[in-house]
Amino acid sequence: MTKDAAQHRSWTFYEAVMVFILKIDTEHPFTDPTQIPLQFHVVKKTLHMLKKTKIAKTRQSKFTRIFQRLYMAEIKSTLDLVMEKTRHLSFSEQEKQEQHSHEFAKRIKGLIQQYQDQKLRVENLKIELSALQKTFGLKSEDITKSEIVARLDLDQDNRPLLTLLSDLCRSDVTPLESITKAYKEAVYQITQAGTAKVKQHLAEKYFISGEAVVPNLENDETGIKEIQQMRDKFDRLFTLEKSRIADSVET
Repeated sequence: MTKDAAQHRSWTFYEAVMVFILKIDTEHPFTDPTQIPLQFHVVKKTLHMLKKTKIAKTRQSKFTRIFQRLYMAEIKSTLDLVMEKTRHLSFSEQEKQEQHSHEFAKRIKGLIQQYQDQKLRVENLKIELSALQKTFGLKSEDITKSEIVARLDLDQDNRPLLTLLSDLCRSDVTPLESITKAYKEAVYQITQAGTAKVKQHLAEKYFISGEAVVPNLENDETGIKEIQQMRDKFDRLFTLEKSRIADSVET
């Protein structure tokens, strides 16, 4: 088979496929908008395959015009149908209020994230929250408290968030501070004990000692297990205190 004959055969095959697709879509218009991406993907992929066969530009141009006239018109008519069917739909008052509250909470979450990223100071955060309350006509205290509490984690530095809880929400954060401090001290004690144990082992067995010796505790399975057990214990206390603060939201 010659090169020209092969190209003609490829064109005939893809032309037949695409004419069939367009014929189906034209004679039996689809009404489900979710079909649009799939149908468009089929056409786009086939056009790409046509280019790979190096078909004459005139035929490609002719096919493109057919596609634009028939297929794109079909998409437009489908979108018009969707708009027509949804034109008279409206939100109920409850749905509007829910959307209003959702957007309000989303804005507060964004502000607290900016504060946590050190992009917003406490003073500026107060100003922004006050402006939000006036704009939305809603109180921010309860949402702010819940959002801050949700971000607290035993293994991170919670001081900025605890400051916010105490300052903005007037919550007693002393128990959380005490739990965090006790947890860190317990972890420190376990780590120090593990370090001393490894140093003693190195000195007795390999005669390696001195201030420059820094034991690697990553493989100390006993120490890792002790720290995890200690964390589980303090995390239960931490979670209970977080729940107490969250449940004390103002009404």
